[in-house]
Amino acid sequence: MEGQSQLAPQQVSHLNLEQELGQAITDVDIKAVISIFGQITDYGRLDRVVTWRICQSLHESLRREKRQNTVQVRRENVEEMVAFAELLVKRIKKGELAPDHRAHVHLLAFFKESGALDAGVTFWQWLELQDESFVNNDVYGSAIELLAVNGAPLVELEEMYQNALERFPGHFNAYHLAPNAILANRDERTIIKGIPTVLLQGIMTARLLRGASRDAYLALDTTARLYPTLIPGRFFGLFIDERPLAEAYTIFAMACRAGIVLPYEHARKLLTAVRTGSEPTSSLARIARLRQMLSVAYMYVGEGGFVTTNLVSELVIALTQVLRLHGVASLESKDRKQIVDGVMDIIRKMLEFFLRYGGKPGLSAFNSIITNLAGFGRSKHIIGIALRDAHALGLEPNHVTRRSILTAAGNIGDAHLVATAWNELVVGKAKSGQNPDATDYHILVKAAKSCGANEFAQEACVAAVDQLTETERESIYERLYSTYDEQAASTTVALDASALLEGLETLRADLAVIEERTKDGAGVQDFNEQTLPMMLLPLPDEQRLPEIEVRKLYDEVTTEQQPAASEQPQPSVAQGVDDRPSISETSIPLGTLRYENWKTINYLLALAENHDKAYDKAVDEAIAAGVAPPPREKVLKATAGHDPVSIGLSDVAYGPVSASSDEDVDDEQIRKARGEILRLRGISSADI
Repeated sequence: MEGQSQLAPQQVSHLNLEQELGQAITDVDIKAVISIFGQITDYGRLDRVVTWRICQSLHESLRREKRQNTVQVRRENVEEMVAFAELLVKRIKKGELAPDHRAHVHLLAFFKESGALDAGVTFWQWLELQDESFVNNDVYGSAIELLAVNGAPLVELEEMYQNALERFPGHFNAYHLAPNAILANRDERTIIKGIPTVLLQGIMTARLLRGASRDAYLALDTTARLYPTLIPGRFFGLFIDERPLAEAYTIFAMACRAGIVLPYEHARKLLTAVRTGSEPTSSLARIARLRQMLSVAYMYVGEGGFVTTNLVSELVIALTQVLRLHGVASLESKDRKQIVDGVMDIIRKMLEFFLRYGGKPGLSAFNSIITNLAGFGRSKHIIGIALRDAHALGLEPNHVTRRSILTAAGNIGDAHLVATAWNELVVGKAKSGQNPDATDYHILVKAAKSCGANEFAQEACVAAVDQLTETERESIYERLYSTYDEQAASTTVALDASALLEGLETLRADLAVIEERTKDGAGVQDFNEQTLPMMLLPLPDEQRLPEIEVRKLYDEVTTEQQPAASEQPQPSVAQGVDDRPSISETSIPLGTLRYENWKTINYLLALAENHDKAYDKAVDEAIAAGVAPPPREKVLKATAGHDPVSIGLSDVAYGPVSASSDEDVDDEQIRKARGEILRLRGISSADI
């Protein structure tokens, strides 16, 4: 039209490609992104934001791909993504793609997580020589993580960290990152522009991977001092991934107390770590773990965490496994029934709590109830209860459910139920066009032998002659005709039923606390008015001080030695008071929260030192024996492998405040405890 400019066909084509690229990025469809990107001829038209979004989509696609189960497909897809990442780097180096700090952070992280470390290191070596349009604190932080995974010495990574602080000081200088720097007002929020969170994450990762746990905790301590309610959740995730269970639990509790909502993945990892630690040596040890899992779930929900089906199911399954304890099979029926009824009652109360927060159990929870409570608990009626409850929640039996019923039938010793369950399993598989597999037959044989239904199992196995391989048939027949009594072997261990029932009462008491705290409805909890079980292990004797002395020491190291005026940021620009109330989402005043965090870090520093000494000892012993040193994670897990202390929500005397003792101590003990805390923090008593 006259008076309006016309776009050339080439421009229209390029505009369409940009729009298609934007949609593919939004959809996180990396194959489409790669295809469309390859059709673009004028990269100069792409804004740097597009560079960032492409790299962000690439990084997210890798993370999604790694969650898939098909190894071969994953490998091929990752290789394609790595080739694309290398192409992006090539375009950036040539100046064809506009540089963007966020894009470079994602690319370096992508190379680290994909395993293409050499390509990532080469890219960083080029980036480091470029100007500030290519690098900033975040890029340095991502590079530090990459190089740490690639095996760079910690001394080099610490030097990179210092170089970044000097090169990009902004309003956030080295003083603010000093472990013992002083805040102008400990009771208010602080605002300091440019906090280098990715850089801090990078150096914390490097320190943890190199075993420098003390310095890693002091970096976390610095962040908690500055921003007690705004610490990125991934900071806590680093410690949960790398440190032993006792430390990971307290780190998790520290985040929950502050109202920092962590991704569910962190809660899941911790629940799994608690449940799958070393095999408990007693029923009380099993109960202790269940109490810990319940505390993790409550703190996570109480801070505002989202209740997933997996979280609820994880707890239900762990609880039903009480009936798998050695010796349950040899209990008198009345004692076993009491235990089954007690566990069922606790499950119902626990589900009531989670339902308030919208959390429902999955079918796996009911399958576990059938296998463990009905089967190992020898309570046939539980099968019907579990099936009805599952149906009420819209859950219908699947193949695993039928296997569970078959297993339970064997343990109960009901030959008729074994036959019925097997027939239903066969019919269920036939509906989906399948035959029973080798695992199904093994379960059948074990169940049938437990109740004297050997002939039924033999007939079923003969009918399967054309459905199984020769190796599978031989294995099944070997089990079928073996004279070993699997069920009798499980009845040789004694179990104290009264002790187990007492343990279940402590779980019921913990749930009563939860009931009282959540009876008015779901929501974020007021942790300022509650005592949380923050520790799995008791406070070291070397740190025990009356609370008044702990507070006195805290005040001495956090209110004196004010920095020079020239070092203080200008309130109008860098530091001041936020308009928001000076409390956490969990209603804890920031002054209180900073103090509690300081005490928690003291505890963690002591734990970490003990754990690291254990690792150093293991390395020395390996060297002396002329063998390869054991992996750090293996040794650290072993140090936390002892039976846990039974601490839960109903133990009101155990929590953040009572981490310090109010007992009378003499001056010498006070002096030693003060000295120990200062030593762990790297502070000389002459400096305070």
